[in-house]
Amino acid sequence: MRKTFTLRLEEEFLEKLHYISELDKRSVNNLLEVLVEKSIHNFEKENGVIQLGKGKTREEAAKS
Repeated sequence: MRKTFTLRLEEEFLEKLHYISELDKRSVNNLLEVLVEKSIHNFEKENGVIQLGKGKTREEAAKS
């Protein structure tokens, strides 16, 4: 399920994201999704899969 949230960025970063997204023929939103997905993949590759269950807090999930 997709969730909406507000993200505050330095104007320079946002301008650079627009530049990259235009080159990739993507929306900035889609570019951010791809970058987050890659970041999570790389994190899990180095640290193991993040196991999150419904109803668990971050602290509870971190203990598992």
